Amino acid sequence: MDESASELIFEQSTVVEYPGVYTLGCYAKRVTFHSQQNRALNLVCALFEEGKINEKSKIGIVGGGLAGMTAAAAASSKGCSVTLFETEELLMPIQRGNTTRYIHPNIYDWPNEGSGTFETDLPFLNWKADTTVNVIKQIEDEWKLVVGLIDVKTDVEINAIRKSTKGVKLLSNKGNKHFFFECVILAVGFGEEIPIENLAMSLYWTDNGLHQKSGKNSQKVREYLVSGCGDGGLMDTLRLTLKDFKQKEFTEKLLSENFPDLNNALIEIEKNAPPDFDEASDYLLEKYSELDIPEQLENYIKDNLKKNTKVTLNAMTPSYLSTQSSILNRFAVKLVMEFGDVSYIQGKINVTRKESGGYRVTFKTENNPPPGDYDDVIVRHGPTPVIKDLTGKTEAPYNANKKDSTGKKLWTNDFYVSNTKLSQPLTPKAFAENNRPEFETVLAKSRNFTGCIVSGPDKEPFYMVFLNSKSIPEMFKEYQEFMKVPVKYLLEQKFENNMQEYADATRSNIKKRATLGPGVAIRNITLSDGGQGTLGCFLTLPDGQTVILSTSHVLGEPSKTTNYIAALGIDGQDQMRIGKLYDSVRLSGIKAGSDFSDVNLIDAAIAILDPGIRFSSKIPFRQKQLTIVGYSTPEINSMVYKYGSGSGLTKGKVLAVNGTMQVSYNTNRKRAFREVILIESEDGRPFSQPGDSGALIFNEKGIAFGIIFAASGSISIACPIQPILTQFNCKLYDTLE
Repeated sequence: MDESASELIFEQSTVVEYPGVYTLGCYAKRVTFHSQQNRALNLVCALFEEGKINEKSKIGIVGGGLAGMTAAAAASSKGCSVTLFETEELLMPIQRGNTTRYIHPNIYDWPNEGSGTFETDLPFLNWKADTTVNVIKQIEDEWKLVVGLIDVKTDVEINAIRKSTKGVKLLSNKGNKHFFFECVILAVGFGEEIPIENLAMSLYWTDNGLHQKSGKNSQKVREYLVSGCGDGGLMDTLRLTLKDFKQKEFTEKLLSENFPDLNNALIEIEKNAPPDFDEASDYLLEKYSELDIPEQLENYIKDNLKKNTKVTLNAMTPSYLSTQSSILNRFAVKLVMEFGDVSYIQGKINVTRKESGGYRVTFKTENNPPPGDYDDVIVRHGPTPVIKDLTGKTEAPYNANKKDSTGKKLWTNDFYVSNTKLSQPLTPKAFAENNRPEFETVLAKSRNFTGCIVSGPDKEPFYMVFLNSKSIPEMFKEYQEFMKVPVKYLLEQKFENNMQEYADATRSNIKKRATLGPGVAIRNITLSDGGQGTLGCFLTLPDGQTVILSTSHVLGEPSKTTNYIAALGIDGQDQMRIGKLYDSVRLSGIKAGSDFSDVNLIDAAIAILDPGIRFSSKIPFRQKQLTIVGYSTPEINSMVYKYGSGSGLTKGKVLAVNGTMQVSYNTNRKRAFREVILIESEDGRPFSQPGDSGALIFNEKGIAFGIIFAASGSISIACPIQPILTQFNCKLYDTLE
């Protein structure tokens, strides 16, 4: 990438107050699907080429719109560890379901060369011009090729940024979570549209019938006010004034016509437009009035004008024309303004609702035009800037009058070509994993559904569906396969948390130990409804303090104020205080039959040890003491072990490492988890039993994989260890790292 291009990109995107934080088009004057994708690809390329990140960097991306998705795919393709955060349950939430807006990658460049190209040419996430709902479907199909490389966290709101010695810290108000990254990209978009008092807002991306007849008393002249002369306001003006308006057909009509003199004149006007906002508005109005309109185009507009429709455009600028809108939209509105019943009023509006229906609007301007009565008012003033909620700034960090060319391709031609991960076809198992969330949405409609994993060999995978019923429900009998992936059902599988009532932990069944260590029975002595679980292992905080790890349903959740932890059977005592709750994950409950594909990731908590407590981090294992030396993700079908207070040392085989499961807790609430590890017993008895919650899962080489928190018969569920360490900003005690 050219050095000047990198400088421009960083000038447009750097958040000076937070080193390592960048924005994607949050201050840009013109934002389209395609330009935001280009900005994302440009930024990732510049970050790499200027040495700000590398293939081992940990990247956080806030915002699951198309810009964030493209940035995530770009960084992931270069080897980065990428986490993508989205507040809503689905990616690209704002535009979903819209059928009236037409999305074209290059039409806003009309009449320049290339504006008629209706398909993107990007390294990934390509799409063709179509209605919004169809474009999103294309992007989702492309996303399936890359999402397996990205940690996508939906339904997680990032509400604060903090500086950190580790880079950048992101805070979420859901479960008081925090995340650390070397680099953060804010692709948060533009938020909700600015409301107008006394007006029921018709949002830009919500389907409406502006292009349709009113259907009642169609001979009556209906009057509309469209406030805002950006592309949204101009397009809605066209929808109101042209018969049976379809944006796709209208766009293709203009693209198909060849008016070289007109096109050249429009391009020349654009080149010579002054940078000042108001001066440009006056200039465009003057120059557009001098244009020679081809007779064919004039007749097309006149023949398609609606009868009995009057539209008033409104904005704060001297005219309805602005360089911040596309040439196509402003020129088209110039045509309906000239040949149809469309006028313009400058000024700030005040809207009141009339008792007889409709609205009265007053205009605050130097000329003080008389108030107007309108059947409907459409406001396109743009959204409130979300970026200020994270950075505290609403203004652009650069000269706002400087042309922003980062929405065009600036990345080096061969920068993304070397990507092999994304160009390789999906394996059958990867294909099944990518489609699993969609299948789970179907499954979650049944109260009997308790979990789903992808199992089987890479070339012949199948969905393993767990049901809490004695037979397959009628609604599932048709699903013998999903997306051509076979489905197998496991019946009578109710997963429950592995906590034992403390009343059962009497003196007779507590094994006496001289020191505190993994596998020891522990409980929260403050909780009246608390139960017995297991100490999984020891962790170390950044300040060097030692903490114990177990589940949150054993050690307690953040809502409790005094949480003292006791070990059972240590130093000859039935119960001895060993520490206090330090941090815990608040678990989210679900309603039966709801989609729970991304509710909880871990059930875990840590407690800081009291001074003077003697402990050993070694685990009793086959007549010896095993030291935990690291952590990883287990391989499917690999052998693992667990040492818990409920059933001692057991052996099992890993069934899955990325399952979605529903667990019943003793509070009669159900909670859902994703990315859990499933283990099946291998030694003739259950892998875990009541009292084993919190027990560490490990292999014979001392590699830790997770902690047990639930079971159903011979199958147990464990939380993966890596997100636990990330959640609490800890490392394993006594590791080789």
